[in-house]
Amino acid sequence: MLASKLLCDFWLGNGTRIITGRTDCKAIMAGTGTEETVGLTEEKEKRVVKPTLKRLEHNLQKKITSRGAILSKLSEKRNELHALMDDDVNEENIGEELLTKYEELIKEFSEINEHVKELFCQTGCEENMNTDQRDWFEPRYST
Repeated sequence: MLASKLLCDFWLGNGTRIITGRTDCKAIMAGTGTEETVGLTEEKEKRVVKPTLKRLEHNLQKKITSRGAILSKLSEKRNELHALMDDDVNEENIGEELLTKYEELIKEFSEINEHVKELFCQTGCEENMNTDQRDWFEPRYST
């Protein structure tokens, strides 16, 4: 029995059945039903898709837009937390759930910024990345 998917199953003129899989090839001899390994083939690697510069720039713009949307959600949660903390009555009502959601958004914001930095590097725009980090990300992340 083959461990990998069946890719080819055919009969030779002499009645021998050939079954090939991704990493092995077996022959079932005519009339006997016995299996013999007749050869091993190496699994071919899939072609690596290299995105074009235009695709990278498109992905970069999508990530930058997503980063802004996450920042908006983060600001909303931060304002909600501040409003609850300013009211002494609600101070103990600040739940773990709200704090956890805020921390998750901070983590997501940082991760998407890492993707933005990677895309800047892939497009060959390290100078633009430095400017983006200095002028956009750092002032917003520190507040």
